[in-house]
Amino acid sequence: MNEGLWRRYVWHMAILVWIFAVGFYLESKLPIKAANVASQASNSSISLSNASIRLAVPSVSLPMPPAYQADKKEKAKSVKALVVTQPLNIADDSGEALLLEQEKGAGPAIIIFWPDSVADRDWLKQRLYGCGVRLARFDGAGLTSIEKSTYALSDFIRPVEVRLSSLEQKRINALVGQGRVVRVFPRYLDERMLASLNRLADGELKKTKKVSAYYTKKGGSLYITSIIMDGSIFKKELELLPVNGCGRISS
Repeated sequence: MNEGLWRRYVWHMAILVWIFAVGFYLESKLPIKAANVASQASNSSISLSNASIRLAVPSVSLPMPPAYQADKKEKAKSVKALVVTQPLNIADDSGEALLLEQEKGAGPAIIIFWPDSVADRDWLKQRLYGCGVRLARFDGAGLTSIEKSTYALSDFIRPVEVRLSSLEQKRINALVGQGRVVRVFPRYLDERMLASLNRLADGELKKTKKVSAYYTKKGGSLYITSIIMDGSIFKKELELLPVNGCGRISS
């Protein structure tokens, strides 16, 4: 065998050894990668203890659920449901138990749409912040930082989907920690909302899969309107915040 053929033979052998080595390496890594992917998938699934969208987390440590997006047909139905009758009485002691279930990942996926008007959104922010809602950061495993609050806070956090105002951005910049910007509601407000929805569902809210609605300003009060539960449209409105103050605070 001449020198040229010998060099070519050695080169081919080296390539084969390299291919086997790479194949063995990839095979050994695949199970680990699959396990990592499964772990990431479970951490990113937020069970509506965290959102006006479905997202779940405990007071400063639970994991958050994926935001439920209402389909186009559901949105269209909700727009038709804007004609409303009398508000419901929201004093219902079942709210605490319902919130605890939501925080465990049980209960429906809930999304409440904000107003389209910039002025109405700004008004809504002022009302919510004035009644105990706080800004925080969420990293997928729990809250990394949150503004100070005198209220007991809900684990039912809401991701901020709309651009922050300059004032909100300053408040977020003052927080340490990394992660997605979220709003954390006081427990009494979520208990009030869930109790109201439960009354509307004749006590069957736990069996409901999807709930969508709108925040609506009416005469200085904040209402939840255009409510749809599993495709059923409700024309009744739920008063979440009265004209003055924050209403009865049970916790």
